[in-house]
Amino acid sequence: TLDRVRCFSSILDVFLPGEAAELFYRAMNGGAKAIAISDLICGLTVMARGNADLKKRLVFEGLDSEGREQLSRKDVERLRMLGDSETAIKDYFARNLTMDYAQFSAWALPQKGL
Repeated sequence: TLDRVRCFSSILDVFLPGEAAELFYRAMNGGAKAIAISDLICGLTVMARGNADLKKRLVFEGLDSEGREQLSRKDVERLRMLGDSETAIKDYFARNLTMDYAQFSAWALPQKGL
């Protein structure tokens, strides 16, 4: 395993802004104190070489703060710091209360070009 502090200082913070690094760490099953090296390698591989669907799944998992396979508006609003449009988020949640993975995948396609 790799302890959380070392993972962030040596790897994640080098390549990702703060909140993005946190989302990525969570999506890779990072725990409060450490992450398995195999999980870290798998996550980095998905981001570097994975197809669009695998990348969207990884982002979805990172945003799913409660692990319920549904995103709330608050979850999705965390994407704003990554450059997503507040208007697109507002428009979606004006019509829906939550977003499952299929909805996220369809919504993310025009938002991030994935």
